[in-house]
Amino acid sequence: MTMLEDWLPMGPGLGPPLPKFLGIYWPWAKPSLIGDLNDNGVVSQEDFDILRQYLMGIPISEISPLSEEEFIRRADINEDGVINVFDLVALGRILAGYAG
Repeated sequence: MTMLEDWLPMGPGLGPPLPKFLGIYWPWAKPSLIGDLNDNGVVSQEDFDILRQYLMGIPISEISPLSEEEFIRRADINEDGVINVFDLVALGRILAGYAG
């Protein structure tokens, strides 16, 4: 016997994983933009300044509304597992319009 609960949407993290390349997201999941460190939906000079401040030692809680985990994920622009000046350079290149 099928229960109504079987047809209700699953909560975050409970649905089957979807490949990123499809660009499909669960309705409750807000896709995050790599490099968007102030969570305003765009990558801008303000995000560059936030990353620069982080690299200068200012705590995440003082410069960004994101959780530390989400900030680290979005700030690792070159996806090498480390937040450093290379990520700042990569973000600068994105802002300048260089794809590579």
